[in-house]
Amino acid sequence: MKNYNYLILLFVLLLSFNLTAQQNSEEVTAASRTAEKLNEASNSTTIISEKEISSKKSFNVLSLLEGTVGVNVSRQGVNSFNVSLREGVDVFSTRTVLLSDGRELNTYGLNFFDASASTLSGLDIARVEVVRGSSSAVYGLGASSGVISFTTKNPFDYAGTTIQVSSGGITKFGGSILAGSAKNVQSNWNLLDVNFRHADHNEDKSFGYKINARYSENSDWLVGDQTSQTIGGELPVMHSFNFDTSLYFKGEDYDVTTTFGLNDTENISRRKMWGEEKRGVSSKFFNVKLNSGNFHAQYNYVQNDTKENYNYWIGADHGIDSQQSHFQLGYELSLPSLSTELNFGADNRLIKFDTGGKVFGSYEDEDDFRTVGAFVSSKTKLFDNIDILFQGRYDHFNVINEGAFSPKGVIFVKDNTGGTLRLSMSQSNNPDDAYTLFSDFSAQSLGSNGSYMGPYGNKRGLTFNNPTWKPWPNLESFVALHPTPRLDILGISHFHVMLGVLQPFAQTMIQTAMATGNMLLLYPVQNIELVIGSMLSGANYTDFILHDGLGNPMDLKGSDTSQLSTETTYELGYSNTIGDKFSYSVDVYNIQKNNIVGMRQVTPHVAIDPATLGAEFGSNLANTAYGLYRNAGLPAATAAALANVYAAVGGQFAAGFAAGIPSLGLVQADQSPNDIHRLYWSHYNFGEINYWGADIATNYEINSAASLYANYSFVNQTEFTKEDVGDITSSDVYHLNIPKHRVKAGFAYNPDKGLNFGLSFRYQNSMNANTLNSGDSSLFWFDGFVPKRTVWDMNVGMPITSKTRIDLTVDNVLGKKYQTFVNMPMIGQQALFTLTHNF
Repeated sequence: MKNYNYLILLFVLLLSFNLTAQQNSEEVTAASRTAEKLNEASNSTTIISEKEISSKKSFNVLSLLEGTVGVNVSRQGVNSFNVSLREGVDVFSTRTVLLSDGRELNTYGLNFFDASASTLSGLDIARVEVVRGSSSAVYGLGASSGVISFTTKNPFDYAGTTIQVSSGGITKFGGSILAGSAKNVQSNWNLLDVNFRHADHNEDKSFGYKINARYSENSDWLVGDQTSQTIGGELPVMHSFNFDTSLYFKGEDYDVTTTFGLNDTENISRRKMWGEEKRGVSSKFFNVKLNSGNFHAQYNYVQNDTKENYNYWIGADHGIDSQQSHFQLGYELSLPSLSTELNFGADNRLIKFDTGGKVFGSYEDEDDFRTVGAFVSSKTKLFDNIDILFQGRYDHFNVINEGAFSPKGVIFVKDNTGGTLRLSMSQSNNPDDAYTLFSDFSAQSLGSNGSYMGPYGNKRGLTFNNPTWKPWPNLESFVALHPTPRLDILGISHFHVMLGVLQPFAQTMIQTAMATGNMLLLYPVQNIELVIGSMLSGANYTDFILHDGLGNPMDLKGSDTSQLSTETTYELGYSNTIGDKFSYSVDVYNIQKNNIVGMRQVTPHVAIDPATLGAEFGSNLANTAYGLYRNAGLPAATAAALANVYAAVGGQFAAGFAAGIPSLGLVQADQSPNDIHRLYWSHYNFGEINYWGADIATNYEINSAASLYANYSFVNQTEFTKEDVGDITSSDVYHLNIPKHRVKAGFAYNPDKGLNFGLSFRYQNSMNANTLNSGDSSLFWFDGFVPKRTVWDMNVGMPITSKTRIDLTVDNVLGKKYQTFVNMPMIGQQALFTLTHNF
């Protein structure tokens, strides 16, 4: 309860301020899929204006978000970014929904977004809305982190022709490229970005069109140590070509927009378990949107065809082709008598994957990923200063044939200073992504017979209802010496042990008999066929011990079948504007996640405990020898004494036999192929975590051209172990992979004419990354300690003529290298000169 006491105190202090303020009348649409005032939006929202966007030229549009409160921009290279909000950071996927004019940009199912492979262009972005927090109540499964919505420029308000050419470079060895030697500058000045935009309309603005085209190419920074060993330390030169054209039709009571686009990109993507991957993809999309009064509908189709995909660590093609369609419709209804605004909507999303069996293996014919959902949103004015909002959405997820309801409730309280307090509770449901559900491929060879180690998707669980021992190929002929080998018994037959130690054991017994003069010790050796026969007929086995191949013990347990995970968020937010200069917002949230997904090795190696085998085999051998001696007429005492010698010597050799073979093979799961060894890694569900955080943002408008901003994001806990996820004995772990503390601040001078200038910094403290929630993160590519960093960025621009201007953008001004994750590229300084001409 301590945390909640602090929250209550914080908001009492906030509401106790007696400030003269003005209401913010800006509108946003992304939070609730309908227009609402910024300070009355259902989620904490930030707007990035066209003026801010145009003042800072960028090589990748996601870098425009780096100064925004609560946004985690994970920079993995010059043109390789991932973005997330409150969900935490993943190497490959994101729980943030990215939109362009209402069209989803994510590869649905994979939850993947690559800005370089999209048609987003800085020339064509009119504004960006960043919506923090769970949005599943209107956007559906997987939108638990928030929404980033790009609004592009229409041809009616932004007609004309613009060409923009950027040229730049990067430092690969630290320091400044601008102040470096001529040789250093020349060798690293290899960034090129060319943008073209043309838009026009007819006289009465009933028809308009626009065309965007972009070409870019770049090298990249040096990569981490392990990756360097795999790919030679250098990443290849990458390129991207994007084109889209839109047609706008306006009638008296409707408007229709159609857009067609294509893309051809070659760059580097990263998998959290399998490292760098050269990714070539050709994409095309078609989108049509209709608005008529309060009704709207939209259809989008995307086709992604991969080419020349190559995973360096696996050493194989790893491309995932897809065909994605999304149909959505909605209707807005006003009920003035009830002071209520209603918004209804429904969606059907379908993506079909095709990997040619290379990635989704046995799931190749059952990997369609479809969700169907519908939502309702209701906002009611109870009193002059109190509004309530309810949102609810039901989705059905076909892969696991499971449905879920995602509700959200918000209370808005407007105080007498113009500020707005927002109290909300929401619940989102997240399906596992397609990579988690369907992966089934060879990640590492285990021998020449096609055996391999690799993941197995959790669409189905792995089971050991009828486990069997699969000996390694070099042991198969040895195991076949048994007339009826019982591979369904997870243990070693004493018959096999006897054959394995026979020669040195017999020699030792002969030597012992000769040394002691006790020739009676030779009798069982002279009748060794009787000893072997006894071992065979007795069916004596010593149980295997199970381990992970490194000697760490394992239990024989399968993997879990995919389930929806649930995330519940409680949030208190307050925003206000003091006068017409200073604005601020404070958002404090608590997130509870359950049914977390982790990954672990499922298939165990088998071995024998030397001490156990020594004792059990020795005892068995002693009983056999004792019987032979008694049958030969020796007294019981004499037979027992001689049998003890056999127990001691035989046990010693058996223990040596066990110690000499650290792995005898694998335990095959029920789903394992019969002809090869298959070492599975797969997924399991565990635990519940609870954490809280805060986003605090401030902005001061010095005048109409100059402003200062500062924001701070905090999470009270980012690493969860033991009782945090289960109990004190639990080995499960969960990492958000974000730092606890992030501070961003900057100054911007952006007049309507003349010179513009901006300077900002980003700080984050150190963290430990564990991208797969594994108990042994040292096994995985990008896991480990990430040091703290402070990065300064600068931009400056000035007009050359009334239609031409030049800009310089410098990311990481000080040139101090850093990594987003272990073994990712060492990010140095990047400088970019941009020349823009308007015709």
